[in-house]
Amino acid sequence: MQLVIFTVTMMYFSSIVCNEPTIGPFPKAVLKECTTKTNRWHWWRRTRSPNTEVLSEETAARRALLRKQRVKRTKFAMLLAYVGQRYFGFQRNPGVKTIEEDLLLALFKIGYINEEILNNPRLIRLERASRTDKGVSALGQVVSLKLPVNASLDDINAHLSPEIQAVALVKVTQGFSSRTYANARSYSYTMPTYAFAHHTTDSSSSFLMSEKLRERIDAILRLFVGFHSFHNFTAGKTPLESSAFRTIIDFICGESFILDDTEFVTLRIKGKSFMLHQIRKMIGLVIAIMRGLATPETLKKSLEHTVLNLPLAPSIGLMLEKVHYMHYNRKYGRDGIHATLHWSKWRKEVDLFKKKLIMPVLIKAEREKSMLTWLDQLNSHNFTTQ
Repeated sequence: MQLVIFTVTMMYFSSIVCNEPTIGPFPKAVLKECTTKTNRWHWWRRTRSPNTEVLSEETAARRALLRKQRVKRTKFAMLLAYVGQRYFGFQRNPGVKTIEEDLLLALFKIGYINEEILNNPRLIRLERASRTDKGVSALGQVVSLKLPVNASLDDINAHLSPEIQAVALVKVTQGFSSRTYANARSYSYTMPTYAFAHHTTDSSSSFLMSEKLRERIDAILRLFVGFHSFHNFTAGKTPLESSAFRTIIDFICGESFILDDTEFVTLRIKGKSFMLHQIRKMIGLVIAIMRGLATPETLKKSLEHTVLNLPLAPSIGLMLEKVHYMHYNRKYGRDGIHATLHWSKWRKEVDLFKKKLIMPVLIKAEREKSMLTWLDQLNSHNFTTQ
């Protein structure tokens, strides 16, 4: 009896799988690819429900082509350097020139991605570590994405503009995300030292920063260190809004140096994450304090419940220097399969890019008196509530 039941059951399921469903003729592209009745049955199950129509000939042909275009991919972390002056930030934004758009177009021209991925980069899990603002440059932006296993840096750079350079490609775990796996981000802001001169003095390229002045700047910068509400340093945030709270790990003033007969200095900041305009407004407030247009008390109040209108420093000197992946390196960097993401191996290439492409932009901006123009506007800035 059990043998009879088993035989009848098997005949029933066999008829379901092997008999061609009565749904009319299949598209030619499907008949060519699905050579057996079983394959055609599974295609029908995937593409049809009681409330939908069979795929059109054109759609079926397109999907068949996409399946043929599929290549073996793996997850990479791409180290990017770029000059942000002519770009409207990193993140793709229809109608304007962005770093992400140029990168995707380069990958499309090479053939690493197809048109469907070009229109929807989430298909290759594309993420960036930081959404740099309009005009902001980078020496250590990190993008995670799936590329063909034989992806070549030379091919990518051959299709990118000279202002963007793919510095490194490192294979990472399939679950790696350049944004969520980042433990901290380091930025730098390079500017002429005369911006720190008191507003009653003559700010010019002949100004030289003393060691005492540098120590005063360092003392102001240290006031930002810690966990605070930076609602005044971005847009659309309230004092108690949880997303406005950020952690600043370090903020220091480096040694001054001469460039094109003008003394410059670089401020370096490291934090877990930053909001839109946050660093530029922090720099703007520090300059205002050093020039006697605000006080350290203004800074302390800005981190409390007070709502202030803070000046926004020029974008030209801001650079994303490095994205830190300490937890990832500890977990996977010693497994014998994955490389660590320290980026020190490519320090020479990054420094050369900075010297040849980014520093000339700073010099040009200084010759055009970009900072002096902004300082004139700062003198009449109103810090009261917007």
